[in-house]
Amino acid sequence: MKLHLTILVFATLTCQATASKAHSRLRTVKRAAQKEKDTLIFHGPKTNVTVMVDIPELLEVTMCVWLKIDVGDRDSTWQPTPISYAVAGQSNEIFVTHRDVLQFSIKGGRRQTGVVLNDGLWHHLCLSWESDGGEWKVYKDGKLEDDDTSTSSGDTLAGGGTLVLGQDQDQMGGGYQDAQAFIGSLTGFNMWPRALTDAEVEDVYESCANDGDLFAWNISQLLIEGDVTKESSPACDLQAGGRRDPHMHTFSGLRYSYQGYCSYTLTRDCRTSTPFFDVSADFRGLFHPYRPPTRMVAVTTRVDGADTYTFLEDHSVLVNGKVAKRRSMVIGENFGYIQANDKKVELRLEKDDVTLTWIGKDHEASVSIGNNDLAGKLCGMFGDGSRVKGQDLLKSDGTKTVNTTEFADSWVIPGSCP
Repeated sequence: MKLHLTILVFATLTCQATASKAHSRLRTVKRAAQKEKDTLIFHGPKTNVTVMVDIPELLEVTMCVWLKIDVGDRDSTWQPTPISYAVAGQSNEIFVTHRDVLQFSIKGGRRQTGVVLNDGLWHHLCLSWESDGGEWKVYKDGKLEDDDTSTSSGDTLAGGGTLVLGQDQDQMGGGYQDAQAFIGSLTGFNMWPRALTDAEVEDVYESCANDGDLFAWNISQLLIEGDVTKESSPACDLQAGGRRDPHMHTFSGLRYSYQGYCSYTLTRDCRTSTPFFDVSADFRGLFHPYRPPTRMVAVTTRVDGADTYTFLEDHSVLVNGKVAKRRSMVIGENFGYIQANDKKVELRLEKDDVTLTWIGKDHEASVSIGNNDLAGKLCGMFGDGSRVKGQDLLKSDGTKTVNTTEFADSWVIPGSCP
């Protein structure tokens, strides 16, 4: 009896120690993969952020910011304002807002653009202005979208004002209105005392650099008031996904729908024949396995050319085709981790800064890649990651197309069709 009891206690303690070590290892890997919390999340109307910077008189200026507007159910009068600069006697020295389209004001001279940002996605926005000729330019995701002249031509932007993110100032440093509060996410605000060239704006977008000459994004130089939290964010990351029928969007933001019933490559590193990560999805019909409408029913990630991790609709996790005992685990030799619960499954790879999120009930898979060296070097149904909408449809044979069905068909995994 004593021998049996001793063995039982030893076995119990061994299992507890093993489980404790596994959980400790998982926590260590997750901590190592965490990003810096440099993004502001504006949760409600009683919020504003003052940028602690001394602004001189300016004859030229460029402002750039990454933002994602919350597209929830809002009153038709809601006018989210990400940027406002006010001086004594002029509350709209610089004013950037959005209703149906982006609008801005320079020294009270208001202009309406054709730029749309309220689609629930991250966008990079730049606005430049020059006193000489009153020329202004608006850039979206690195590309010139709208421009004109004769806006406050010959004027000088006054110095010594207050620069606020997330609210319109109806007076210097105040006069806020709930209907003009920005609700959403914002990061990477930079400011230059000159008009950047088209090439410079594109470089700022692609590099995600915070190197503004007048102000470079720095959380410690912000005075935050109201319901604003700080989080890590994939604003500068390559992001793509698909959900429901499924409706897909590539890393460049191109949206398309595709009805397939095989398995397809969603994304992988195409620089090598043995990529570090390779993400695929199984498409099946809603009412019949091989008839439309179809949707994604499982996603699989192969890591380092070896182990595969599959997520099912009920968030079960398969490792190399076998059901895992635990839904949360470390991947390989500390490559990253998998964390699963009833709401979602997340796979995180520290190398290349890759995050795959799977929400089974919505048949939704999304991928975020933080390694910008992979821009233009990816392949699969999510595009090549070049960030150029409509030009990222690289087929499996290496040729490009503008036909989304032809593009998606090319990424079928051989042998996966009935």
